[in-house]
Amino acid sequence: MAVLIDARRITADAAAGLLDRLPARGSVTVCRAYADWSRSDLGSWVEHLRRQGLHSFHQFADDDDQARVALAIDAVDVAREASVDEVVLAGDMTSMLPLLHRLHAAGVRVVVVGPGHTPHDVRAACDEFVDEGSLVGEPAVPAGRHRA
Repeated sequence: MAVLIDARRITADAAAGLLDRLPARGSVTVCRAYADWSRSDLGSWVEHLRRQGLHSFHQFADDDDQARVALAIDAVDVAREASVDEVVLAGDMTSMLPLLHRLHAAGVRVVVVGPGHTPHDVRAACDEFVDEGSLVGEPAVPAGRHRA
């Protein structure tokens, strides 16, 4: 399984909750977090990066979308080149619908962890959607649809 996290669009606590629950689902072979790590508002992430073994990918934030583009490119590369059968994307994937379709075309199961306001088309395009709010405190309750 590959886990790719947009650290600007999900809380460090929700990401930690996700990472705590993933070992029950299988082996995580790729685990990355994307952001401009020089930003002061990401200070709470540093401890999570170290404790959870996340590989941090730095993107200078002249534009917040640089990290999202890097995440999308890596997601396609990982799905195509790594031996993973599931990709977990964490963050607000509202504008990432083409990425979800591309990952399915590569033959991987797609799980999205995002905010409760995630549109229905994004939820329907993934195999499983998890509301990030359910990862803080209580066990996660997955929702979404399964493909045949």
